[in-house]
Amino acid sequence: MVGRFGDRVRLVRRDRNAGVAVARNDGLATARGDLIGFLDADDLWTVRHLEALLGRLDDGSADCARGFTRTVALADPEGAGSVAYQPILLGAGLYRRSLFERIGWFDPKLRLGEDFDFAARMIEAGAVVAQTEDVVLVYRRHANSVAAEGGAIVRGHLACVRNRLRRGTAA
Repeated sequence: MVGRFGDRVRLVRRDRNAGVAVARNDGLATARGDLIGFLDADDLWTVRHLEALLGRLDDGSADCARGFTRTVALADPEGAGSVAYQPILLGAGLYRRSLFERIGWFDPKLRLGEDFDFAARMIEAGAVVAQTEDVVLVYRRHANSVAAEGGAIVRGHLACVRNRLRRGTAA
């Protein structure tokens, strides 16, 4: 399926699952552009995703642009009863490569919570975030999702807090 896009899209494979942080770092190492976007396999960008976020990055003053997320059950793709909100989901943003050069890539030791850790480092570095009110990401929850196991998320977030404490930046 990826082959139909020609040289515009490159598929990067690993022999084993090394975790989402390593996968994101592989993407960063492979990407050639100045803007980086993330999209997990079970999520969707809205049709306005790129238009809305690129419009917020036009003047060059922001390190990234973020929009809202709508969470839906996989069985309910229309999102009946869902509410748009702003969780720390990387797919709801576009990031300048220079931001990663400044604050670093994703911590490969984190099996979960790499996005939480990245957001904490953005705040610590004083990253400038341009916000749009548009919903730009559909986050699809389902029973097989990594996020469905609440204990794993808590452990991932605790690991991020430990990282922040080690950096001496916790409030």
